[in-house]
Amino acid sequence: MNVIKIKKIAKIISIIILILFISISLPLVYWKWIYYDEMNDIKKELNSIPNVSVIDIWAGNKDVTLEEVTARIRIQGKGELVLYGLSNDVYNYPKTILISEIGGFSFRTIDKNSYGHNINIGEQGGLKTLFSFKLNTPKDVISHYDEILKIVKNWSVVPKLNHIHYEKNKEFFIAVLPQKVHNGDDFIQQDYHDNFNKYFSDFSTSNYEQWSKFINKLPWENNNSK
Repeated sequence: MNVIKIKKIAKIISIIILILFISISLPLVYWKWIYYDEMNDIKKELNSIPNVSVIDIWAGNKDVTLEEVTARIRIQGKGELVLYGLSNDVYNYPKTILISEIGGFSFRTIDKNSYGHNINIGEQGGLKTLFSFKLNTPKDVISHYDEILKIVKNWSVVPKLNHIHYEKNKEFFIAVLPQKVHNGDDFIQQDYHDNFNKYFSDFSTSNYEQWSKFINKLPWENNNSK
């Protein structure tokens, strides 16, 4: 084999190696620097708020882009807060402000057509009359942590449901689930939370007939409630 052929083979091998390197590197670059870019920005912005640290952050839907980003944060000297819907695909402050947990309490919201794991304290959430302060950003929610938690603590906890009325002839129910919180009078056994989950799992929205029976047992005051 002459020198010219060896050089040609070496050149072809180099090109193949370069193509393989690029094909492997580009997805890695996208995955590390682009795919998680928005979520990293959200985390950075939350961590920039005084006395706030992000404990965990995740996406509810990992598709071509990360969607439905949720963050669990700790507010120094106060407690933890879980904010849902921080990514651009679902972000709709101040109309929709979704809280999954606050101060050791989580939620189930129930109306005749849906079942959720967040309370909406935004302008279109049915709870706006309870809040005298304006909420425009996640930072505003964090600033009013104490006031929001005070309202939640005034609600009944499971197995009782909170019957919420808003606007004209609209209503829904909120189940407040206490969790184990090591903080004096706030300490509540975890099995209270687990028992409610076990009870409610029998009425999954995946089984329409069971769901309908459960919904119809609730003390609705208006047949047109949504």
